[in-house]
Amino acid sequence: MIAATSHATKWRVLQVTLPVTFTFVLLAGTIFFLMLPFLEARIIEQKRFKIREMVELTLSNLAHFEQGVQQGLYTREEAQDLAADQIRAFRYGPEGKDYFWIMNAEPRMLMHPYVQTFEGVVLNDYVDIKGKRVFVEMVRVAEDPQGGYVDYMWQYHDDASRIVPKISYVRAFKPWGWIVGTGMHIEDVRTEIARARAWMLTTCGVILAISAVMAAYIMWKAYILNRQ
Repeated sequence: MIAATSHATKWRVLQVTLPVTFTFVLLAGTIFFLMLPFLEARIIEQKRFKIREMVELTLSNLAHFEQGVQQGLYTREEAQDLAADQIRAFRYGPEGKDYFWIMNAEPRMLMHPYVQTFEGVVLNDYVDIKGKRVFVEMVRVAEDPQGGYVDYMWQYHDDASRIVPKISYVRAFKPWGWIVGTGMHIEDVRTEIARARAWMLTTCGVILAISAVMAAYIMWKAYILNRQ
């Protein structure tokens, strides 16, 4: 009789622990192998879309200045000076440190808010720490009417001592011979992904903790009933 009761108790415990264990494995597998990779890819895709959209909006603004030139509101040089000053001052991003730069096809840097020593300099021979001719590549990519992305190594925002991976989108404004670009630091994307991962894991942990408490309560009730 005691053996039968013990066997029944073990069976009840097994009935409770197996679904909980299965739920844990299924939830963990879903998070690590499906949700997290999808989330990371989605965040990167959104960031890439954002920098492209920002450049396209900037080119629309340049078209507005060019329209003013055509209407005789100001000369081409005046319009370019006004546009460059406006773009130089514009910042975005969480810390207000993301920026734009302007170059041409030589490639000569026309405006860069953080590396002003580059302004007026032809950067044909400039290479990053991996040997990539960054600005030559930007000119090549900007030959596409839709522009494109360039990945390279660059300083982290305004910190010249910190060199990190970066992805930028560049596109040409044909009437002026300008190439406008802005980019995202992979470090920032990784930070955002880490925050999202931590939130998901915390949520998972809370769900599993609640499940464990409920399972323990059910097992305790089963034990009490078997004792009666």
